[in-house]
Amino acid sequence: MVKIFLFIIIGYCILKYVFPFLLRVLISRITRNVQKEFSKNSNMDPKKNKPKSSNIGEYIDYEEID
Repeated sequence: MVKIFLFIIIGYCILKYVFPFLLRVLISRITRNVQKEFSKNSNMDPKKNKPKSSNIGEYIDYEEID
């Protein structure tokens, strides 16, 4: 009976004090990785992302009907 009570108290302390610390560490790592990926994508040459004008298609000028 005392062992069960001791395990419950230890489990409560772990959840109360250790888990928030681990959660903060995990969130900071994820945030850091996302920022690195975002900076890699934003440093890419913007000309590579734009389609070539020959692949866009034909321009059609519509006339207004009165």
